[in-house]
Amino acid sequence: MRVNGRCFFLWSPRMLRRGTYIYFGVRANSYASRLVDNLYDFYIEGASNLRLLYFRFYRKEYTSFQEFLSKRYNLYPGEVKRFKSWRACVKELEYEPNLYLDQFVQDDSMAHLLKKYLGEDEHED
Repeated sequence: MRVNGRCFFLWSPRMLRRGTYIYFGVRANSYASRLVDNLYDFYIEGASNLRLLYFRFYRKEYTSFQEFLSKRYNLYPGEVKRFKSWRACVKELEYEPNLYLDQFVQDDSMAHLLKKYLGEDEHED
């Protein structure tokens, strides 16, 4: 889910680079694997766990993890309920220099596949 230049997702073992190759059905060291590597680097690499961020830096500022999600990231109650897991991660996308990759993801079939990979619901927009 993309909100205000950030990508929120629930981490799973397929979020490893090798799991991403398996999910997209590409072989390592091929042209397709380079495209998948760029997608992985743009959306997954360097993502921060939300619970660890809260416990490290924001525990004294916010009284609960739910309050941290709703006030710090401006998430709605349904989104807070979904992302109050230990697996919830966030990645800042505003500082990523891959502008061509953002255009590549605008394709409907690629956008649908990427949303499915990141675990977003089909009915979400």
